[in-house]
Amino acid sequence: RRSTRRQSRPAPPPSAPRPARDTMLAAAVLGALCWTSPSARLRPSPSAFLRPTSSHPTRASAPLADESVSPLDKLLADMAFLGPMRFIVQGPGAILESVAEVEGVSRKTLADGSVMATLKTDDATFEAHLRVNEIGSVKMDTRDRPDGTPMYFVRFFREDGDPALTCLLHAEGGKYEADAVEFWQGLRDHFGETITLAR
Repeated sequence: RRSTRRQSRPAPPPSAPRPARDTMLAAAVLGALCWTSPSARLRPSPSAFLRPTSSHPTRASAPLADESVSPLDKLLADMAFLGPMRFIVQGPGAILESVAEVEGVSRKTLADGSVMATLKTDDATFEAHLRVNEIGSVKMDTRDRPDGTPMYFVRFFREDGDPALTCLLHAEGGKYEADAVEFWQGLRDHFGETITLAR
């Protein structure tokens, strides 16, 4: 089951980051390490801004160094603006697929010091957990279906190169939301096709 609530999608991030805005971004993300629902979400990307609504006032934080926010954290938060996506996890003997629209991203440090990020719907009927410390790279690429329709992927790989989680834009009724494709392309322009995560 997927929420039918729609939200305004911000413009894609620019291909070249702006340090001043990144500084404001870092403050916003670290000031609220557990990201909230889309109606009050802080969008951690180079075109950082706050998305206030009438029921959720804007929150402000003191400037912090941008390097304290990882590219993976920024990308995960921005996935809430990609609309419906198909999530695919492949394991020995089984493949799991589910379509959902990310409405919130949370982050938790476990007892062993590792970090778990959760992509979820507001009603928690869908949750995808990502072991952040085990992710070595992320790749954003495209591939054509047999009918020529392009598919837009966000692939998370473990440090050994094996796939951990595959996400792709979901075409409802055979058509993508036009601004979702534009936003995905903007993210790839900013982050690049491959994000290699430093340890």
